[in-house]
Amino acid sequence: MKTSFSTVALIWLVMLSQNQKSEATDVPVSLSGTANYNFAEISNNFAYGNVVLGGVNFTIPSTYADFNTNPGSVLPDLSVTLNTNIASVSDVQLLISTGNTYSSEMSVGNQIGEITLDFASGSPEVVPLDVGVNIREFAIGTTAQSVINTFTSSTLQNVWTGDNNGSNGILCALDMLTIPTSAGRTLTSITVADQSEALIGHVDPSINLEAVTVQTVPEPKGPLLLLIGLICTGLISRRKTISL
Repeated sequence: MKTSFSTVALIWLVMLSQNQKSEATDVPVSLSGTANYNFAEISNNFAYGNVVLGGVNFTIPSTYADFNTNPGSVLPDLSVTLNTNIASVSDVQLLISTGNTYSSEMSVGNQIGEITLDFASGSPEVVPLDVGVNIREFAIGTTAQSVINTFTSSTLQNVWTGDNNGSNGILCALDMLTIPTSAGRTLTSITVADQSEALIGHVDPSINLEAVTVQTVPEPKGPLLLLIGLICTGLISRRKTISL
């Protein structure tokens, strides 16, 4: 049995379309203009610039600038909004932690804030921040007061630990929170809101946002190749019909 050229071409294009893999691209989001604090108390050996943490590329300024929702632990809770225009978003990765996460003032599971992702189309996606679940204390080794320094959610991953560069050498941690999104949409802003004062009655804990990276996935080429194959097959079949 002979196999026509058009059939072979179609099979090849279908196989090629199935083998097309979309590689994620890391797009760091600058905190410049919104940073009001720094986490320079971490080890002097911690790198800055383009840093890979948890397999994700982050941009860490040499000043270790970050945003702290309550840098003095006495002010009303703050929030920060990062404006973006990033298409085909698949995940949002945040280096995020808390400070002054005293177990005498809160319990594991208490919601202390939320993250809102806004898109150019469709509904926003809101992720609650629950202490001891998907966010925890930065200074995990502190013993001055008991703090909530553990977490349970698989969306949070510890990506660095080390002593701070102060005289007390407290063990500190950077954790990465991963937020999967509805594929293919354009992300327009990221808002981190501290609601601890309203939700648990304390200005503690503060929320520290150290860095943000957005992962994008290009549109797969497979459907386009398949469409081209079908069109080509149709044209070849039509040509044969006309020649008859």
